[in-house]
Amino acid sequence: LLACSALVGDLAQTPSPAAPTTDVIASVNGVPITRADLERRAALVQAAMWLVTGKSTGEMDVETLIGQMVDAELMAQAAAQGGYAVTEQDAREEIGRYLAQSNLTDSDLARQLELLGLTLTEFVRYQQRALTIQRYTQEVILKNASASEQMTTTRTWLLRLRADAKIERPTAPAAAQRAGAYAGALAPDFSLNDT
Repeated sequence: LLACSALVGDLAQTPSPAAPTTDVIASVNGVPITRADLERRAALVQAAMWLVTGKSTGEMDVETLIGQMVDAELMAQAAAQGGYAVTEQDAREEIGRYLAQSNLTDSDLARQLELLGLTLTEFVRYQQRALTIQRYTQEVILKNASASEQMTTTRTWLLRLRADAKIERPTAPAAAQRAGAYAGALAPDFSLNDT
């Protein structure tokens, strides 16, 4: 979990399949990432950080989080193409190990997830996908890399994934016209009408 976290910046999350297209903030090889996915991802990151460190991550930069989601999606797609998948049981066991290491209980986790508006099922799926990426990365991408080469190897791999992928980021709608005096503002129409 921590190794994958270091590679991606945080953990991966499955986008919602039935998300409205008007809410899409990015697309990775045709897989949409929506505003709702982004908000859920932020909550899942909070839960994962709490589980691992006992602390919250605080505010997260939206653009950084979107970039991490894009990278995580690319890595998950590569793992799937490589035939890698981790079972739900594996994810539950990993969560159990972290709970034990932190002297926390299932009730503590349930309370934290409730505070973040998440279900245990969502969190287990999140961990399942993160473990899949972690194992694929360790067993395939970093198989022959020394400890000192791992970060560079991972970055090079991600650069190649990005170069080969179809990543789309819809342009933001034009900002509402501002009122008031500022450079570039439209001057008011002072023309007189003959009536």
